[in-house]
Amino acid sequence: MPIDFDESRARAVDELRAALRAAHVRAGEPSSRSIAQHIGGISHTTVNQALRGTTIPSWPILSKIAVQLGGDEDEFRELWAATRDSGSRADDLPNPAPSGSDISVFVSYHRVDDEATFSRISKFVGTVRSLYESMTGEQVQVFMDVESIDAGEVWLDRIRLGISSSSVLLAFISPAYLRSAYCIEEYREFSSFVSANTSTRLIVPLMFAEKARINKYFEGNTNWGEMQKLQPVDLSGLRYEEPGSPGWLKNAQRVVDRIEDVLAYMNTSTTQIEQRGDSRVEGLVPEPPSTHFLEALAQVEASSSETVDHLDGFGKLLERIGAEAQKVTPMMQRASTAKRLLQLARQLARALTPISSELAGESAAIAEGMKDWDAAITAVLERVSNGSSQLDDVDVSTFLVTIGEMARSGEESFASLDGFLSSLTSAKGFARELDVPIKVIEDAVRQMAGIRGTLNGWSRGLDLLRLRHDA
Repeated sequence: MPIDFDESRARAVDELRAALRAAHVRAGEPSSRSIAQHIGGISHTTVNQALRGTTIPSWPILSKIAVQLGGDEDEFRELWAATRDSGSRADDLPNPAPSGSDISVFVSYHRVDDEATFSRISKFVGTVRSLYESMTGEQVQVFMDVESIDAGEVWLDRIRLGISSSSVLLAFISPAYLRSAYCIEEYREFSSFVSANTSTRLIVPLMFAEKARINKYFEGNTNWGEMQKLQPVDLSGLRYEEPGSPGWLKNAQRVVDRIEDVLAYMNTSTTQIEQRGDSRVEGLVPEPPSTHFLEALAQVEASSSETVDHLDGFGKLLERIGAEAQKVTPMMQRASTAKRLLQLARQLARALTPISSELAGESAAIAEGMKDWDAAITAVLERVSNGSSQLDDVDVSTFLVTIGEMARSGEESFASLDGFLSSLTSAKGFARELDVPIKVIEDAVRQMAGIRGTLNGWSRGLDLLRLRHDA
């Protein structure tokens, strides 16, 4: 997309472009496709546009490109921030936060839910924003993926730049949402960022379908189970409410009340923590880490190589599935008779069935291992926040490095995950024998999309914690 900047911002953009070009030349001018393949998880088109200067990518993407080219990450962070600081707007960042925003609201939803209800989600979010400002006098900035821009990157950029004191995720939960690998990854990334960040970050789940209907397809689903623990606001009737009607406004008021409630709770908790911190005797040396704590870290770190092996194994299995599908699907598309189509579908089923079983095993092993990591991260952050440990303590520092390595391994292993589910789903319905392994693969891919989001949330939350520690 073309960029329209004012004069001061144009200078900052020119400096960033020049630095990227210089790093690209120093690196031997590798192709955009090569850079994207080495990074994983982004397209060569995105890399190409960044190198040509036609767009300014979000910071997480730019940092990966800069590091891949051998550039200094801190230098590029300053250059990138300067392109955002002048107050003018880039087309690749929708809904820029106004100066003095009190709250940033990030909306996670499945586009089909908005389309199926004639843009009711988009319109409702606008009502919530206006009503909140009317009821509290505070400014609200809404981030919503209305132009196919990676909303996850946008909210992360905004949080890292510290534009808002509080960030809230409104998640519109429906069967389509829970079935989407992208939505689950976005939700898990934000929720994991919450656990890995000491600032106020809130999640408000909103049921955009009847609970009975969601349970019909997802009863026993881990993600849905966790969302229910957060006591989601039932907005299932919103599908039939006319925008601006009394029922519509009452539902908006319920969401505003929930946001106020969780903000009040989090602010109270933060104040209590600060008071406890202020009451400590000045100069008191923090209690050294307990032997049990250090043993727990060592035990979890020892399992990291096994987890990384499972991550690599999952990625290789995805490649095998893609290769098998590539052999058969072109012939299926050219098949002129139903009999030939059925033969090919069964051929693909025979090839995918054993691989799908391996894939399910790898995903289950990774999910089980992540439980220990989640507990360990919580313990580390608790000790850091109460002063019992510091980020630069050897054991804690080593642990955080291991988390970063796991996150990078996850990115590489899941590089082929994007778009994989939709292409796989298109092969369903040709034969019952093929539907079975595809269902197993779909479940494993959704589970791993959530795990990738968790890894990203941990990694980025800990990055932010380090930035604040170093400031």
